[in-house]
Amino acid sequence: MVYINLLPVKEIKQRVQARQQVFLFSVVFLGLLACLVFAGVIHQRVVSGLEDDVAKLKLKKKEFNQVIAEIKKIEQDKKLLRTRIDIITRLRKEADLTVRVMDEVAKATPPSRVYINSLSQQGNNLSLSGVALDNRTIASYMDTLKMSPFVNNVELRQATLLAQGGKKLKSFSFACKVSPPPTDDESKTNK
Repeated sequence: MVYINLLPVKEIKQRVQARQQVFLFSVVFLGLLACLVFAGVIHQRVVSGLEDDVAKLKLKKKEFNQVIAEIKKIEQDKKLLRTRIDIITRLRKEADLTVRVMDEVAKATPPSRVYINSLSQQGNNLSLSGVALDNRTIASYMDTLKMSPFVNNVELRQATLLAQGGKKLKSFSFACKVSPPPTDDESKTNK
């Protein structure tokens, strides 16, 4: 007898294979999805750790900014103090210079031959005017002033004849530069 198989074996096998392929595909897909989720979780932890590090570094930066601001303020105060010290030092030098210049002029002035009418100092400029017996006395007086370490560039501005008390005298005016003599430190640096 001939048997006819009415059951669709081929179709059943194809269905079973299709189910196995869908199952395998689903397992692979779920495995891949699990791997992606696992990788995402790991990356999320890494990102949150880095964000924590960034937050800590921002706090440190704020602390350092405060320190930097304090340092800048200290530097400004230091600069201000240095400026004040320089001004005080300059004023002391200038005050000392004026006294020294007056002393040098007094020492250089021959008492019986020269009479000083006016003496004025503005900064490093000195103006001097007076009366002398003759031109030779004026020239000698200029030379004596030039030898002073505090008086430089003595120039005769004016010399005129002046009749006073029946005598013929010479009226004169000088323009000079004044400066303190170089200190030992300054003279060493200039060499």
